[in-house]
Amino acid sequence: MFRVEPVLVALALVVGCKSKPAEPVAAAAPALHAVGPRVIANDTAYPLYLYGEGFVENMELELQSKRFAVRRLSPTLAAATVEGLVVPEADSLTTLNATLHAGVKPAGTSPLTVVNDADYPWPYALAVIGGEVFVASPTTDTVWHYDAKTPPVAIPVGDRPRALAHYNDGAKDWLVVVHELDGRILLLDTAAPTAKPRTIESRAQAQDIEVQGSTAYITNRLTDRVHIIDLAAGKEVASWPVGENPRAIASGGGKLAVSNLNGDNLVLLDPATGARTEVIVGPSARIVGGHTEPFSDSVMGLKAPRDIVWSPKHQVFLAATLGPNIGPNDQRMEISMNSGVSVIEAGGTFRHHVSMLRGNAEHIALDEQNDIVLAADISRGRVVAFDLTALLAGDSGAVVAQLFIEPPATTRPLRPAADHGVDRRATLSMYSGPAAIVLDGGFAYVLNRFTGTVSKIDYAEAAVGGLRVVATFAAPDLGQQIQRRGGEVVFYTDLGDSRMSCDTCHHEGHNSGILFTKSSPMHIYRTTSLRSISETAPYFTPAGFPSLAKISHFVLARNRLKNGPPSLDEVAALTLYQRTLAPPPNPYVGEQVELPNGEHGNVVAGAALFAANCSGCHPPPMFTPDQAVETRGKLYDTGDVTIPLRPDQQDATPYPVPVPTLVGVWDNHPLFHGGQVGNKLQDGRVVPTPFALADVLDRSNHFDATKLDNRARSDLLAYVLTL
Repeated sequence: MFRVEPVLVALALVVGCKSKPAEPVAAAAPALHAVGPRVIANDTAYPLYLYGEGFVENMELELQSKRFAVRRLSPTLAAATVEGLVVPEADSLTTLNATLHAGVKPAGTSPLTVVNDADYPWPYALAVIGGEVFVASPTTDTVWHYDAKTPPVAIPVGDRPRALAHYNDGAKDWLVVVHELDGRILLLDTAAPTAKPRTIESRAQAQDIEVQGSTAYITNRLTDRVHIIDLAAGKEVASWPVGENPRAIASGGGKLAVSNLNGDNLVLLDPATGARTEVIVGPSARIVGGHTEPFSDSVMGLKAPRDIVWSPKHQVFLAATLGPNIGPNDQRMEISMNSGVSVIEAGGTFRHHVSMLRGNAEHIALDEQNDIVLAADISRGRVVAFDLTALLAGDSGAVVAQLFIEPPATTRPLRPAADHGVDRRATLSMYSGPAAIVLDGGFAYVLNRFTGTVSKIDYAEAAVGGLRVVATFAAPDLGQQIQRRGGEVVFYTDLGDSRMSCDTCHHEGHNSGILFTKSSPMHIYRTTSLRSISETAPYFTPAGFPSLAKISHFVLARNRLKNGPPSLDEVAALTLYQRTLAPPPNPYVGEQVELPNGEHGNVVAGAALFAANCSGCHPPPMFTPDQAVETRGKLYDTGDVTIPLRPDQQDATPYPVPVPTLVGVWDNHPLFHGGQVGNKLQDGRVVPTPFALADVLDRSNHFDATKLDNRARSDLLAYVLTL
């Protein structure tokens, strides 16, 4: 184990004596100890930190015979950005040796795992405009233009396209493309989508978009704001803070409804003034149908919506959610997932949640003329139809139809076909993965994420149980990473009809607020991010499973409530898939960083403070003792383990907990084992608070932050944000 500390080169000065002056201490020769993060993806440029000693100017980092410039920050810290790394097309990941060059001789090597996202198309976002079908793939930087008769055409766009929308400027229709890692908005002419697009300069880290008239509202997970863009003028006109990692957004009634994934809440925003209203979901929130209906009095908040739509006719927002979040309760019921549609009034009042009884509603669409709401159930492979009138009334019979979308005949399931469709288990349709649904021209179009196909559905008779696929648009080539794709299916789906999947707790492999869960000990936990999980065994506390394969088997069996014991193929596929969950490239790059609270910090000064105060428990490059075999599994008594909500119904006795990795902590919320940092109790519910990382410095079980002035605090926070 090594520590990153400033190299102190001193001269021993002897004053007032005749002895010979001491010789200068020789500077250490350049030596690389590690690079971090140790897991990256190859579909974009990734910033890395280099940790070692004796760093000098003009060093280079070599990977696959490519040389990348290294920026020296201090004698022990340097930075480089790498890109263009190649992994064999059929391989999901590979481990390379990064070699530091600082003169004639190499100055050390360090392992680096590279995930092959560049060859792993990921059908993600869907738009249909006048019958023209478009799908965005973030990993391959493409938008596919589908055709009913031929394979889709790939259109190159910016870095990680994230969301699509329709804009009509009065003369023509445009497809609006926003990106996660590219600060541009692209407008593609839908009549000639391969022609050169219009470009509007904006901000990277966009998540979702809503277009009304010529105004685009874009959520951004770095700024935690909604950015308002005038598409006609091609510029930003305003931005407003909304919460932690805002994602889904809808416009209506003069408000914007915004889902904050990390804050696990929903807020209404006045786009003219920035005034915010949190949708309050607490004890006594009404739940209609499903196993959580009797636990209304134990509600501690809302699970953040996956999608939101506005009903102009009824002046309500409809949100696809996992339902109200069930907290501590006398029956120790811990499965709070009860997916369906929540109804929120224009003023912000939570009316009720109507369950669809099983599965996970990832995306919804509304047809007010025919009083139908359609939900794409990614975890059971189906489309579910709600009667809008019954849904608004809170009628338990609101679900009127369902359609299972069969995958292509070439699909290879990970367990025998006879294991599906029995004992309430999902059918083979779970291999389709309906993830987005759009209405156009009287039809519903459904993007099937796991196969890449798009299903065109006639829902005219949905009110009487009639849903049918009338056309299937052929998929693009999804590459050769067959086992990883199977692991993705396992991660997102619910074979055993438990309402649980890996994704319901770890949305898209990341964190997802808090849950009252895990049988022993039973208390409120934060759901941790799975990014870089392969570097941080053991898993679960206090169980301490030693390997990713062991925990994959355990979680699958538990999620299914033993209805369908995990097969060896499923465990292997899920294990591989989790190994490919790389942290996103850190956007806090540079020696000066603006903090979420508006302050600025110096990264180099912060690194020195971190080395002196924090590296004992959070050693680089993954900033946890679990990164190394010799220190793996170290536990610390933090003095508290959970949020003190109804403590008599929790196992709240403190116990030692592991040190979490700090890689990607800029995008994590809440913090601490039980989610105590970044949340507060208010009227029997858990409410998010901003910038949890700053609150860590004030916790008694960390070093005494009172010895730091404001400048030093900002410097330390700036460095941690860059990890």
